[in-house]
Amino acid sequence: MGWPYLGETLKLYTQNPNTFFSKRHKRYGDIFKTRILGYPCVMISSPEATKTVLVTHAHLFKPTYPASKEKIIGPEAVFFQHLAHDTTASVLTWVLKYLHDNVNLLEAVTEEHEGIKKKLVMENRGITWDDTRQMSLSGRVIQETLRSASILSFTFREAVQDVELEGYTIPKGWKVLPLFRVIHHSADFFPQPETFDPSRFKVAPRPNTFMPFGNGVHSCPGSELAKLEILILLHHLTLSYRWQVVGNGDGIQYCPFPVPKHGLLINIIPRNKIPN
Repeated sequence: MGWPYLGETLKLYTQNPNTFFSKRHKRYGDIFKTRILGYPCVMISSPEATKTVLVTHAHLFKPTYPASKEKIIGPEAVFFQHLAHDTTASVLTWVLKYLHDNVNLLEAVTEEHEGIKKKLVMENRGITWDDTRQMSLSGRVIQETLRSASILSFTFREAVQDVELEGYTIPKGWKVLPLFRVIHHSADFFPQPETFDPSRFKVAPRPNTFMPFGNGVHSCPGSELAKLEILILLHHLTLSYRWQVVGNGDGIQYCPFPVPKHGLLINIIPRNKIPN
C-alpha cells in the first residue's frame, strides 16, 4: 500500500494513470487495496462492482473526498475544483486535438455540418435542438473523446458500514474508488482501446462500461448541457476554421487529470484564407 501516510499518492497523481492502474490490475485483479492521501482505499475496475457502488447499493457508499484535501481548501472548494477539471473546455481541448490528428475524420465532421448549414440557409433560421440530434458523427466523436481521454479517471466514495463486495469485506470508513479509466481502456469492452475510433459508438456499449460523467444518482447533472455546448461549438468551428498545433502536441501530463503537455497551443486559420 506504499509509504505509511502518502501510500501511492505520488504515483497516482503524477504518472500515466493507465500505467498505474494496469500494473495493479494485472497483479491483483479487479479489486485491490492501496493508500491515497493518508486513507486506506479499495480500487475497483469491473463494471459489475462499479454498478454496485454507484447504483444498486449507492446508499452504502457516500460521495466523499479525502479529508486532508478538504481541510486545506474546504469541502466546497474541493467540490468545485473537481467540477472545474471535468469541464466542457477540457473535453473540447481533446476534441480539437483528436480532430487535428485525424484529418479525414475532421473533413467528415465538416461535411456533416455543411449539410446542416445548407438546411438552415434554405429554411432561413438558426440552429435548434432538433438539428443537434442530426449530428450523429459529431456525437460519436465526443463519446470517443470522453472514453479515450477519460478526464474523470475515478471518483471517491466512502463505505458507511462494513460492506461485502465480490467476496471481499470493505471496512466502514474506507474510501472506494471506481476506476472509470480502466474500464474505458479495457480491450474486453473496447477493442483496440488506444485507437481513436468514433465508429465503435455506432453500437451502444455494454451497460456500465462507459461512464464519462460517473453513474447513478450522483452522476454529473450537466452532462447533456456540456455535450450540447460542444456540438454547437463544433458546428461553427469546423465550418469556419482550421487549426494547427504549435510545437510538439503529442505529450500528455497527469496532475492527476490528463491534459496536453504545456497545454494545446494552436494557430487558428479562417477556412476562406486557406489556399485551395
